[in-house]
Amino acid sequence: RGVHFFGEAPLLALSDPHIAVGRTDANRVKRGFCGMGGVAYIRGVAYYWMVRFSERVIELLPVHILEFLAYLTQLNVVPALHDTDYMAFVDNMAVVYALQLQKARDSRFQELLLLDSDVVEERR
Repeated sequence: RGVHFFGEAPLLALSDPHIAVGRTDANRVKRGFCGMGGVAYIRGVAYYWMVRFSERVIELLPVHILEFLAYLTQLNVVPALHDTDYMAFVDNMAVVYALQLQKARDSRFQELLLLDSDVVEERR
């Protein structure tokens, strides 16, 4: 069973003001809100975004893919992340391992890793 996005006091700022900190999350349930969102804390400013999924997205995509999409969306919709170092908190271990190892068995993850590489390259 999942845990609320901010079940405990979140780490939103590091001692180094040049490093942004962010969290993303996605959910997929039979009843109620299904979507993804994120928050990023950059140089004293918090940025928040949220997307509600359509029924079609909920039917087609498992939660680990939605979690990866949330991470990628955060990198693209928060413009202030483009010119700073970023520490991401993702609560899905499949996403964490894929990002750390830069490989995955799931072909959808492989495509998302390519998109992540593109985003990282653009930020340089």
